[in-house]
Amino acid sequence: CLIRHAVDSLCRSRFRQNIRSSLPEGQFIEAFGRSDVEVAEIVNSLGLHVLVDIDYYKNRMQILVFRPCQIQVNFLAHPGTSGADYIDFIVVDKIVAPPENYEFFTEKFLLMHHHYQVNDHAAMYPRKEQDRAQLRRKENLPQDAVVLCNFNSLYKFEPNSFSVWMRVMKRAPKSVLWLVSDGPECDENLRHQARERGVDPSRIILADRADFDKHIQRAAAADVFLDSFVYNAHTTAADVLWSGGIPVVTLPDDIMHTRLAAGVSYGYHPSAQATTACSREDYEHIATVLATNERARLGLRNALLEAGPEGSPLFDSPAWIADFENTLVMAIEAQIGGYASKDKLNVISGQ
Repeated sequence: CLIRHAVDSLCRSRFRQNIRSSLPEGQFIEAFGRSDVEVAEIVNSLGLHVLVDIDYYKNRMQILVFRPCQIQVNFLAHPGTSGADYIDFIVVDKIVAPPENYEFFTEKFLLMHHHYQVNDHAAMYPRKEQDRAQLRRKENLPQDAVVLCNFNSLYKFEPNSFSVWMRVMKRAPKSVLWLVSDGPECDENLRHQARERGVDPSRIILADRADFDKHIQRAAAADVFLDSFVYNAHTTAADVLWSGGIPVVTLPDDIMHTRLAAGVSYGYHPSAQATTACSREDYEHIATVLATNERARLGLRNALLEAGPEGSPLFDSPAWIADFENTLVMAIEAQIGGYASKDKLNVISGQ
């Protein structure tokens, strides 16, 4: 059963329609226009074993305050603890949330075998043979350039990682940085920041936003993905690995949202972990080598393509579903059995 909260009554997104059509009649319940108390009463009346919250902005957390379900789970949307004592578990993996970080979460861990994020690229965005030269022409990218990219929203950018990108570009004079436009004012600010750091702003190429399928296909025109430090790429990291085996240079830190791209790389294949840095200096070195050494860059990309993406655990939805279901069953058994209290059990794993 799915309790769905749309931003308004006219929400008609592709994802929403796919989900609704896949559920039996009466199992898609629209929360829009209903109060938190009403939704909590509906959930409680259904007698569900598990309630999973995937609301990124946590706008309706008040529903969970009423404890309409015996087991309440924080999953996927916001990469971090809810801080709420009425949410029992959080779905994670051993990279984004190592067990030694358990004390920083109010929830108990539901530990997935591979990356905790589910990806449906194989079903939604089947891979196609791409003519990269043609892609670059369509996206106004120079044919002979090393295309560094980051497709995160602008709110994930911060000065430290941007400064590293600019230093890498100065060492790789044929490189350009391909970003997604957030509007004229933001675009001008980015170009200004590049100029302040000694990089010709014309080397910052800003793409218009596009539908998911078009964006994932065009991402294959890039050479290297440079991750941001404070808030990592997540779905965008999976997108570039799927589209063309593009290496993701990332630097994990202690907090969950700084470990997302490392988790994606780990879930993809061991070869993808070669670009997971251990320090900012290491990050800059890896990025510089890939931007200036064609042999290293192509060798790694070929290794990533040979490793998947179709055969990668990161994109194996049936295996992920089986793992997720098994982990939830274990959570139910632990909660009912009375040994899932915070002081008795830290981690539940279906592995």
